[in-house]
Amino acid sequence: MTFQSHNPATGELIGTYPEHDQAETNIRLQRAWEGWLRWSRTPSHERRAFLVRLADLLDGRAETYGRLITAEMGKPLPDAIAEIRKSALDARHKAEAGEAYLKPQPIPGVSAQITYESIGPIFSVQPWNLPFWQALRFFNTTALVGNTAIIKHAETVQGCAEALEAVVRDAGGPDGLYVNLAIQVEACAAVIADPRVRAATVTGSVRAGRAVAAEAGAVGKRVLLELGGSDPLHRAGGR
Repeated sequence: MTFQSHNPATGELIGTYPEHDQAETNIRLQRAWEGWLRWSRTPSHERRAFLVRLADLLDGRAETYGRLITAEMGKPLPDAIAEIRKSALDARHKAEAGEAYLKPQPIPGVSAQITYESIGPIFSVQPWNLPFWQALRFFNTTALVGNTAIIKHAETVQGCAEALEAVVRDAGGPDGLYVNLAIQVEACAAVIADPRVRAATVTGSVRAGRAVAAEAGAVGKRVLLELGGSDPLHRAGGR
């Protein structure tokens, strides 16, 4: 099966992208696992230097990637370019402030502290409407702390999904740091259950969040949900 990207303004077919079958998914999960074994041992200053390089590439390619966003999901070009520049700004900020973010935090009143440690590959289900920003604000922090990212992007923005994996590689990210996973929603449960995946996150509907939370809970894994939205007609039951 293949995924298709269409220009929402014209209906024109922009591109077709092969779905990753079970064998290819396994290969990609192994890449993320082996990538984590290396990346988690990479010194913090090198991880932060990578984020600076990533920010530079995003700024330099802002119009190119902006046009890709506009073509695949219909956002006005100035807004699409702004999305890329915002993603670059976030990467640069994480690089500059990363040391402070990762510093252990004391807990007032007790002899204990909060520490931030790498735990392994994180699986993230991403939406279509902010194809670069949503993925990169997750990825930038994930990479900073020493984890690797496995990202299932929306089926309609697979050009953006492949571009994201490529720009991480171009910025000097090692193999497995950012793994694009082109799968159907139904295949997510097996990915979450895979022992190489240590946690899951989703940005999307309440229904999607319930499904991911149930799948992660069934295997005792951490989960982070960003659900709902600003729709005044949104109901607690979700749609």
